[in-house]
Amino acid sequence: MANTWWRDTGRHPRFFIVDAWAVYALLLVVLHLRVWTILVALTIFLILWVFELFGMSPAVAVRSLYTWIATVGFRFSRLGNHTYLNQRAAI
Repeated sequence: MANTWWRDTGRHPRFFIVDAWAVYALLLVVLHLRVWTILVALTIFLILWVFELFGMSPAVAVRSLYTWIATVGFRFSRLGNHTYLNQRAAI
């Protein structure tokens, strides 16, 4: 009898209906039951749900955010004519 469980290794982990990263927020609520921890957990659930709507994992979303911040920061920097980029493109 051949098991095909290796096919499931490429799937994104889930904890019931939410992303597996939400377990950390749930653990925070269980260990420190306060109103603010419940609000933090609900906010994390909402953010992970939005990531899932866009089809991104949390790691990909963080990379996309980093890339967006880096490109916006470079666009508005005062490097003049961007000689570094021009020299690099000539190589």
